[in-house]
Amino acid sequence: MRGTSGAVRVTIVSPHLDDAVLSAGMTIRVLVSSGYLVRVVTVFTRAAEQHTPAALLFNLAGARNVRDGLARRRAEDLRALTRLGAARAHLGLCDASFRWHRRSSRLNTLGPDAFVTPPLPPEPETERAIGEALEAHLARTRPDVVLLPGAVGGHVDHVLVRAAAEEVLRRHPDLTSLAYEDLPYAATPTGADGNANAFNLRVVGTEADLDAKLEAVGCYGSQLAQLAPGGDWRGLLTRHARERGRGAPAEALSGTGPLPW
Repeated sequence: MRGTSGAVRVTIVSPHLDDAVLSAGMTIRVLVSSGYLVRVVTVFTRAAEQHTPAALLFNLAGARNVRDGLARRRAEDLRALTRLGAARAHLGLCDASFRWHRRSSRLNTLGPDAFVTPPLPPEPETERAIGEALEAHLARTRPDVVLLPGAVGGHVDHVLVRAAAEEVLRRHPDLTSLAYEDLPYAATPTGADGNANAFNLRVVGTEADLDAKLEAVGCYGSQLAQLAPGGDWRGLLTRHARERGRGAPAEALSGTGPLPW
C-alpha cells in the first residue's frame, strides 16, 4: 500500500452500528495507519415507538427501553471507531425491527434470523430514503473511495443499503467503489463457501491490525452474544480472517480492479 498525505477520503457505508467494524475493521485500521481519512456512515441509527419484539433483542441492550438501548449502541460505536481512528456519521433511519412492526407474524419473533430469511417484500420507500440520505452525505463530504456492504447473508437491511448505494454510485462514476464481505454472515459454512470467489480482493493486515479489530468489536458489548454460537466471536472472526489470508489475517472485498490504495 502506498503512503498518503491524508488527502484520500474513504467512506464505509454500514447498515447497522457494528457492521463496518465487524466486516472491515482491519481494513479501517490499515487505511488509517497509512494516512487515509476514513469515515464510517451508519444508516440505521434511530429507534421508533412501535417495533417488533426483535428490536428488544438487538437494541434493548440492558437499558430501560429501546431508545436508551440504541443510545448505548451509538456510544459503543463511538468507542469502537475512536479505537480504530475513524470518523463517523449517522443517517438516522430505522432498521427493520422498527419498520416491520405491522408485518407478518413470522417476523414478530425474538430470533436473530427474523430479517434474514427470504423472500421478504420490497420496500421501495425505505430504499429511496436511504439513497437520498446517502446522496446528501456524499455531496457534503466528497469521498474518493466508497465501501458498501456486499449483502452476504441476505439481511433485509443490508440488501436495501447495497441496492440504494449502488443506485447512488451509478450517478457518480468518478467515485471508486468496493463491496465488503458481511460478517459474521460470511463466516458461516454457507457464507464462507459461497462467497470466497465473489470477493476477489484481499486487505492483508498484521497481527496488530487483527488485535485492533478484535478490541474494537469488543466495544459492542450489547451485540456480542449474537455474533457466534457459544459466544466465541473472537475465534470466529480470527479463523475467518486467517482463512481469507491463507494464514495471514485478511479481509475480503469485491471490485473490478486492483485495490485503489
